[in-house]
Amino acid sequence: MALAQRTAAEGRSGTPPRGFSGRRARRPGALGVQAGLIVDVETTGLDPFRDEIVELGLLLFALNARTGEALLIIDRYDGLREPTRSISSGAMAVHGLGPADLRGKALDAARVRRLVEAADFLVAHNAPFDYGFLTRLYPEAGLKPWHCSMRQINWRRYGFQSRRLENLAAGHGLSAAGAHRAGPDCELVFHLLQQRAPDGFPYLREMRGHRPLFRVGTA
Repeated sequence: MALAQRTAAEGRSGTPPRGFSGRRARRPGALGVQAGLIVDVETTGLDPFRDEIVELGLLLFALNARTGEALLIIDRYDGLREPTRSISSGAMAVHGLGPADLRGKALDAARVRRLVEAADFLVAHNAPFDYGFLTRLYPEAGLKPWHCSMRQINWRRYGFQSRRLENLAAGHGLSAAGAHRAGPDCELVFHLLQQRAPDGFPYLREMRGHRPLFRVGTA
């Protein structure tokens, strides 16, 4: 079921594994456990200085920091937001959200901040785009390292000519139903990052081997 159909307050939680504190850990726990937060935004347009978020998806997961293996999805959040400016026709054609869908909607700021605080790092597919919008609303997100599943995995080396999320999903046999809605896109990134590269490790490990695109203190 598409996460976009759930209310902003919903989210399936698991029991965190041993070694995960529930708050940001500055170094891996005894078992090398860290928390990553996948971010996806849908917006009124492409300019983070003028346009606004209309939907925010977050997926918090625990991972083995050494191998890149996901251990558990800890929590999910998917919320709608009524913008103060009109939605461009191009953006509406992508995500399908219009004024009637967003009227009276607001993000759960306290929950968003709790999820950001719990993460050791943030991930997005085309991270510069999501970073620009999210840090404008929640500057504290700029105090975390950011990684990019589009730019920090050598998809061409693995035979993929397109880095678009739906194309990569199709190439790995993953369903892209609900693509271009924030919640389903977070789920898709999560499952894509757990697919295996030829070296036998999840793609997440390769991505995390790069320096963050945005680093602590650059916000």
